[in-house]
Amino acid sequence: ARHIPDECTLSLRLGDTRRQVTLERFRGHPMRFPCPADGSTEPLRVDVLKQVASAQVPVRAAEAEYPVEFGDADIGEAMGLDLRVCMAPDAAKDALAACRDGSGQASPEYRDAASAAKEYLEHHGLLRCMQTLLHTVIQQKPEDPFALMVSHLEAQRGPAVE
Repeated sequence: ARHIPDECTLSLRLGDTRRQVTLERFRGHPMRFPCPADGSTEPLRVDVLKQVASAQVPVRAAEAEYPVEFGDADIGEAMGLDLRVCMAPDAAKDALAACRDGSGQASPEYRDAASAAKEYLEHHGLLRCMQTLLHTVIQQKPEDPFALMVSHLEAQRGPAVE
């Protein structure tokens, strides 16, 4: 990659298949796409994306509406939107099936993603932290488990990085 800022994401689409990857991951991992059975080729679309804003929404119900506020973005105004989330029980099964190849084994893309996730969790000590956190909640059984969890995570975070 030449002259692409590190914080950008690459989005590659071939036919109906889209892969998005950070520039760092792109440099070290091949991108795999299914090949058409008839051998025909389509153009590969490559987009360079720059994140404008991000938010996390804690989903708590089978169906609910959530206001999402992004705060001040690079565009100078606070952005936001309203999301309506509907949980579909069969969607999880479909998503899991999509991660497997015809033999019932995890696809190479899924294994790559799982390996990268495990590496990230281990590098930051997140698995151990969350195991300790859940163990503490189970042992203490506090009236407000979320307050205890927030307190525990704040203590783990250390000084804020500016």
